Amino acid sequence: MKILAFIIALWVPGLASALAGVSGKQPLHVLYVGSTNAEGIGPSKTTPEGLAQLNAARAADFERFLGEHFERVTAVRAKDFTLALGRQADVIVADERISVWMPDDYRVPLIAVGQMGMQTLWMRGSKMDWLCACLDEKLHHVRTDHPIFRGPLAVVPTLVDEIDTTTRLPIRAWKVHAETPVPGMVTSLANLLDAADSEMIAGGVNMKGDHGIALAREANLFLWGPVAAPAEMTEEARKVFVNTIVYMRGFAGERPTVRRDVRARNSLKEIIESPYITRVAQFANYFPGDMVASFGTDKTKYQTHFEGKTDWVYVPPATLCFTVDEEARSLGVPNHDVRLLDRCVEGLGDASKRELAARVLARYTGLSFGTDVAAWKAWLTQHRDSLYFSDAYGYRFYSGPAGPGPVEAQVRQALHALESARTTEASPVAVSGALVGTSGGAYGRVGDRFTLAVRLRVHEGWHTYDSVPAGNPMRPTEVDVALPSGMRWAGDWHSSPPVPEMIDKKPTGVLQQTGEVIYLRSMYAFAPPVASAGSARGRGTIELKGTVAFQVCDDQRCLEAVSLPISVKLTLSAR
Repeated sequence: MKILAFIIALWVPGLASALAGVSGKQPLHVLYVGSTNAEGIGPSKTTPEGLAQLNAARAADFERFLGEHFERVTAVRAKDFTLALGRQADVIVADERISVWMPDDYRVPLIAVGQMGMQTLWMRGSKMDWLCACLDEKLHHVRTDHPIFRGPLAVVPTLVDEIDTTTRLPIRAWKVHAETPVPGMVTSLANLLDAADSEMIAGGVNMKGDHGIALAREANLFLWGPVAAPAEMTEEARKVFVNTIVYMRGFAGERPTVRRDVRARNSLKEIIESPYITRVAQFANYFPGDMVASFGTDKTKYQTHFEGKTDWVYVPPATLCFTVDEEARSLGVPNHDVRLLDRCVEGLGDASKRELAARVLARYTGLSFGTDVAAWKAWLTQHRDSLYFSDAYGYRFYSGPAGPGPVEAQVRQALHALESARTTEASPVAVSGALVGTSGGAYGRVGDRFTLAVRLRVHEGWHTYDSVPAGNPMRPTEVDVALPSGMRWAGDWHSSPPVPEMIDKKPTGVLQQTGEVIYLRSMYAFAPPVASAGSARGRGTIELKGTVAFQVCDDQRCLEAVSLPISVKLTLSAR
């Protein structure tokens, strides 16, 4: 009921203000976690990146500001934070890296501010990753209809037409604070796309361009990428920050349901042997607490523990800890081998193994068939030929794309960069193609979703055909691309809206294509490429070939139907 009241308050006019009580303050307990180092954290004393943002004055500014808007505010230094303190709060504002490992059931809403706060999200195993500490003071693509702009403090962001200094594209910029010597934080757009547990609220001007998100939520976690303290924020941003705290209270207890960009097992050896990982706190970033308590900083013990067991390494949900799955290991098949699923299905028929087999199946597929042998067998039969395993997308098997596809802007940019032959009266159609991943380029990993874009440029005064009625001799445009082994389509073709042919102001049933005609289709790879000579292991180039068949006409004549070739290349890496 408490959560429901806060959610309703955001949407029912006046109710949020009523909840604020006589004092005008929101009835929440906010825990601010920062630094009270009088001299601040110098570049040589903080993270390897040398990023400083906190000092005593900043912490005092946050405490004062929060105290003006919330009934109860507690401020502690990051080194004094405890799980018990956090559980007493309604919302935690992390303005410094909280190094205490938070267990999976620790679901207190948490807002991470800037770079130092992002390190706390990283410790939580969040898919909001450290894309770039390069955010300036302006945000764009702001979802002004989002609840954090609606209440309890009403805000109408001042948006100004500008040019993004990185992409050189026009944006509607929202200035959130004064210029600061320390940049803010952006996270990867691709990790949050199509994730039901997440939402993206604003991008920002940053060195990664359209790939960086400055305001985002994942379950009970929120990234406030701008780095400025309240005194440096604009009045609009200060109000939105207050609203964000109130908004996040409604996500207490929420947990992520989608996993992306999880640490892969092939980095385990590098981490153990790294000369830069020498302190207990650093080992706690990678290994379970009981293991660190037992092994300390003795790298030999970690090496011995994992020796011969990497085939059963996995990273449990909501953690970044390398763990050996002893349950899967007891079945004698590597956890990334599809034969493990077969072994588990067999185990469902054995009363002594049934529960273990069901747990392992659920763990590595994300499905919930329980001990239903028939359901598991049917699923395996249907998907066996395209199953693949991904560490990075949560240590599990997939039977379709494991990640999202590129956004419309990325496809549009790729098409804009395409070169194609010039159209003329003699050659009225030019054909070209591009393959686009979530990076914006023609490269990615097994499981990623890609978009194949085929473009026809039709000379002015001419047209091709989208469709024609039965009996009409004109040939509609047809795109035919054969996928190589290891790739599958993830949807049907979609094309630009056609133009109805009209005679005497009446439609004939013929749909024409004019100007720039675009065909799009989604695909994914379920098997790694065969590496070519001299290329990196598990990395190779795949070529997709096809044809575009069409007939082009103007008002006086039609040319003979032709078929033009298209070819695009994809650089693909294994998981």
